[in-house]
Amino acid sequence: MSSENPFRESRLNSSRNFRPEWDVPELNQGITKWLVEEVGRLRGREEPDPGQMIAAMTGPPGYGKTHLFGRIEHLVDQDVFFVFVPAFEEETAPLDHIRWHVVEALFRISAHKYSPLEMALARLCRPAFADYFANLPPTLAARHEPMQRRLEESPEAVLEVVHQVKTMGPFLKLADSLLQVVPHDAGVVRALALGWAPAPWSVTARRWLQGQDLPDAERRALGLSEVGPTALEVLEAIPAYFGYTKPMMICCDQVEGLLIANNPDTINRLTSSLMDLLQAVPVQIVLSCFEDQWEKFFKNAFNALKMRIKRPSFIFTVLAS
Repeated sequence: MSSENPFRESRLNSSRNFRPEWDVPELNQGITKWLVEEVGRLRGREEPDPGQMIAAMTGPPGYGKTHLFGRIEHLVDQDVFFVFVPAFEEETAPLDHIRWHVVEALFRISAHKYSPLEMALARLCRPAFADYFANLPPTLAARHEPMQRRLEESPEAVLEVVHQVKTMGPFLKLADSLLQVVPHDAGVVRALALGWAPAPWSVTARRWLQGQDLPDAERRALGLSEVGPTALEVLEAIPAYFGYTKPMMICCDQVEGLLIANNPDTINRLTSSLMDLLQAVPVQIVLSCFEDQWEKFFKNAFNALKMRIKRPSFIFTVLAS
């Protein structure tokens, strides 16, 4: 009987390629524990933590940095909003690059059947749904008692109701109501609320949040402005949708790729953008970089950011079949 060779795939393209059955938890156990604890400290914080550090993991190529991202994503599961950001591109503004992948992760259907955004909206709206069913007339209350009980127990019951709605009107009303309780950019709040509408409306909302150009007709149908939000406006609103109970962790892979252009300004632009993010949003940022490129990267980094970087000890491993 043949079995799958765990050494055939020696590298991960992203954290989602992680295979827990092939993991060796003892390797880099200290870093794993520290990062999970660090992001956990953000739970309940509505403002950025002035003492929050950016973790920088350095090591040779193929020595498990992306694997560690995958392990952490697997460990935190639904307790943390985990975002894997692949290598930056010189022609794209760093925060726009991060914003694109954050929004993509927010809308992505997970192994748990629903997207993080759907679950966030369900938790946010569950009290209103529960109140509605609790105040039904007696003749209707008896018929819907099972749903009322489910709403008291699980936010997924909200999604069962919402997924029966196939028209846009109720979602537009929901978006308007959330503007009263989520104190962030109105367009962003509206687009996020429309994120659990059926396609194509949810697709339009996602693309607008990512900063993509949209046909006027699609944008106007959702009541979204021609000038889209900034990356920071989008990123600032997301923790509020999670009720500040689900911390955000952004893991940026292969930051050394920007050194290829041999332009110090690209590193300064990235690191100053990360500083802007750290000062605006309660978030745990993690970087990975080739060890032999780290000194050059750090030398060209934004000065204020240098004081906020911590390099935990990373154990290198070589696997041979």
